[in-house]
Amino acid sequence: MRTKTWMAIAVAIVVFPLVAEAQGFGGRAGGIGRGGGGPRGGPSFMGELYPPELIIRSQSELQLTDAQKNAIIAATRETRNALDPLQWELEEKQGKLTALLAEPTVDETALLAQADEVMNLEKEMKKQHLLLLVKIKNQLTPEQQATAKKLRGTGRRGGPRGGPRGGGPSGLATPPGGRP
Repeated sequence: MRTKTWMAIAVAIVVFPLVAEAQGFGGRAGGIGRGGGGPRGGPSFMGELYPPELIIRSQSELQLTDAQKNAIIAATRETRNALDPLQWELEEKQGKLTALLAEPTVDETALLAQADEVMNLEKEMKKQHLLLLVKIKNQLTPEQQATAKKLRGTGRRGGPRGGPRGGGPSGLATPPGGRP
């Protein structure tokens, strides 16, 4: 019975990041900033930030300057460069975690150590995503932020009701013309 309990905990550790991604505060697929905050769209503080997809799609309405566009593209590239090696390492660590769980008898100590490694990488990836969102917000004037908030709140692609579409690996949008 004790092994079944630990197995359930271990499965929860593996499944939680996938659920968190689906809710909007995860790494690879869902990406941070997917949604407008709140129970279904991720943490409530996300309502104060703007996903790259929304800004790229709404650049005309926001009247972004060339300097703002360039700064946002540079921040996105910088984040992608930081996330790519983390993503590789995360995949490797998750594979090891899966292998530990596949054993007929799970070594609980090894499992927890491996789970810590996976969660530490996920935490670092979330920090990188959050930093990107702050850099984007800091490029926008208060008026542009108000416009972005309205655009996000309308349910228009990128809003809390529909969720954004597009975006590449790590949940980052790819700006027109290729890789960020």
